[in-house]
Amino acid sequence: MNFEHDRSEQEVAMEVLMDSCAARSVLAGVGGYVMGAGFSVFGMMLGGSQMDNVGVKEFWRRAGRNALKMGRGFAAFGFFFSGFEAVLEKRRGVHDWTNAGLVGGGLGAVQGYRFGGPPFALAGATGGAGFCALIDWFMEG
Repeated sequence: MNFEHDRSEQEVAMEVLMDSCAARSVLAGVGGYVMGAGFSVFGMMLGGSQMDNVGVKEFWRRAGRNALKMGRGFAAFGFFFSGFEAVLEKRRGVHDWTNAGLVGGGLGAVQGYRFGGPPFALAGATGGAGFCALIDWFMEG
């Protein structure tokens, strides 16, 4: 029994798209940007004490500037994480939580090094690997 004919063209196209490392990276980057910008604006709305004496126009100007900054950070992390994980998954030939741990450790090390040098790189690698592996392990069930 051949199940290939039971799928629609859209399902096949989506599977081909998600099998592409570049497409997964771009999708994660765009999603990360939207999520980061949304978190930033939401956080600005909750942090009312620092915005008490600011008008509506000034609030949205500051919120927009912070949203762009946080959106870029989330987009970069999503883009690189998704791309490296897809490449590692294809290279290893296995889809498991180890891929997320390895990529999270690498990205955590880079971020830690940018923040404060080698000691922070070690802490970033450990935290990034543990966090990403744990999240992937929970998501995959």
